[in-house]
Amino acid sequence: MKKVIKILASIIILAAGLLLMSSNSEAASASMLANKTKVEVGDTIKVTVNINAAQWNLKLYANGSQIASSKELDNYESNISESFSGTYKATKSGTVKFTLEGDITDFDWTNTIIDESLNVTVSSGSSSSGGGNSEGGNTSGGGSSNTGDDDEEETPSMSFTSVNQTVYATDDGINVRNSPVDGEVIGSLDKGDSVTRTGIGDGWSRIKYKGKTAYVSSSYITTTKPTSTEDEKKTEEDDKKNEDDNENKSNAKQLSSLTVDQYKLEPDFNPDITEYSLTVGKDVEDLVIDAVAADENATVEITGNNGLLLGENTVNIKVTAEDGTVRTYKINVTKVEEIGIQLSELTVENYVLTPEFSSDVYEYTLNIGDISVTSLNIIAKSNNENVNVEIAGNNNLKPGENIITILVSSDEGDTTTVYQIIVNIDEAFKNQVATTDNSNMYMYIGVGAAVVILLIIIIVVVRKRRKAAEEEFAPLNTYDLNFSSNNNVTNKDAVNETEKDIDTKEEKTRKKKKDKLEEEEYSLNSNGYDSNETPRKRGKHF
Repeated sequence: MKKVIKILASIIILAAGLLLMSSNSEAASASMLANKTKVEVGDTIKVTVNINAAQWNLKLYANGSQIASSKELDNYESNISESFSGTYKATKSGTVKFTLEGDITDFDWTNTIIDESLNVTVSSGSSSSGGGNSEGGNTSGGGSSNTGDDDEEETPSMSFTSVNQTVYATDDGINVRNSPVDGEVIGSLDKGDSVTRTGIGDGWSRIKYKGKTAYVSSSYITTTKPTSTEDEKKTEEDDKKNEDDNENKSNAKQLSSLTVDQYKLEPDFNPDITEYSLTVGKDVEDLVIDAVAADENATVEITGNNGLLLGENTVNIKVTAEDGTVRTYKINVTKVEEIGIQLSELTVENYVLTPEFSSDVYEYTLNIGDISVTSLNIIAKSNNENVNVEIAGNNNLKPGENIITILVSSDEGDTTTVYQIIVNIDEAFKNQVATTDNSNMYMYIGVGAAVVILLIIIIVVVRKRRKAAEEEFAPLNTYDLNFSSNNNVTNKDAVNETEKDIDTKEEKTRKKKKDKLEEEEYSLNSNGYDSNETPRKRGKHF
């Protein structure tokens, strides 16, 4: 028995599920219903539209004139039943044609075009008080022609406000009637044909057509001259060409990086985030911004980063993709009179911060390749004596990311500025450091080698010059100082004897020159001077 009950319960649940699925899969629908199918002139006809769909956009027309719309009821997210209605007052015997146009969408997003119609018959009635008949006779209930009013003219079935406009047909084969609504068709207009409109009524326009008064639906004419078929064709061809060209062009309009020199953006840069902010001091006039597009064919334009004013400033970074589409990144810059208490110095012993320290930069990065490092010696100072500086997180460092916080607060504790150092400890950075050290070592070796080579060149030049000088004076300074080992004279005595010989030779040379001069003077006296006159010797006389 229990098994039977379980089977029946399963069947019931399955049936309920199938029923639910079938109800959910019901196709979207829209229908309209008139409150009357036959009325008399002067009666009001009410037409109700019933909808069962997920989304819809429908319009209700009476003889070509819109009388209601579902626009305010669209964009529902699940199947729902709604309705709206429109009314129309019958002013003329005949037939009133109601049309429902638009589209509806099912819950599975299947779209259906709606184009339905229904007719309501209008009779003249037995009483003249019901309104004017179809022939336009003047009755107590109908509108009579008011020829005395230039602004308004009446026809047997509709009132028109007088105008004088040139209008154009918006489509081919537009019917021209001898009266509005259900008048006899007396001609047609094609797209671009122009006529003069003399009056505007309820959905209809009174025009001059071939010298006569006629009527056309206002929805098919416009005061703007439409383009010709050839122009449309050319426009379509140009649009298609542009579309084809754009298909081959990139629409990438993101930035790959965005930085502001000496400042940190808030939040951190992300290509999908388009708005940022930062604060600068009163002395900052311009910002140096580096913005790089992800696509090399995109262009970047930066405006608003110069001539900053106190208060709020906006910097725009416009990125234009190759296909012409644009994305704009924005930086909201607040320039204040006093930026608060700051550090004047921030260093890490044996390491270099990135970027270089600046009072206005509040976040730095430090990469360490030695995983044995567990603490850092940090020096943080402020020019303001009335502040307290606290450093936290610089001890018990571990491999991976570590955050060191430097708090700069006033003595009263009402103002605090926060600096951060993000320390990454990973052996992967060891190679980077080694590469840097090797490059520095190679530089030092190169400089040292250049200095050594320069010294060698100087020494060689000096020695060559000294040797040349020695060779030039060799005859006067080179003598045979060959001393025998058997002599009892010391080397010093030998040198002294040599110097005496040199002095003797020089004395003999001077004597020879003196004798020669005296001979020349004697010769001169013999040839022209008085023998009693003492011959003058050459040289200085006092």
